[in-house]
Amino acid sequence: MKEVNADVAIIAAGPAGLAAAVAAAENGASVMVFEKSNVTGGCGNMAMGPFGVESRLQKKQIIGLTKEEAFKMHMDFNHWILMPD
Repeated sequence: MKEVNADVAIIAAGPAGLAAAVAAAENGASVMVFEKSNVTGGCGNMAMGPFGVESRLQKKQIIGLTKEEAFKMHMDFNHWILMPD
């Protein structure tokens, strides 16, 4: 196993992890960010969708997504594990 060194190790590159990494780096720390997914952003990648579900704007754009479908998509994305920051 390869050994790496940093002042700060961030596990998970979601919104909170990325903000912590930037703050640490801006304050002079050497930072390493580890993410298990193939993209960064975590739940932030879906944050805008659920808030407009079944809204007037969504209906105007003829987007047929229900609250139940949006909830299931979000929970499937997170493997039905809630990890609040």
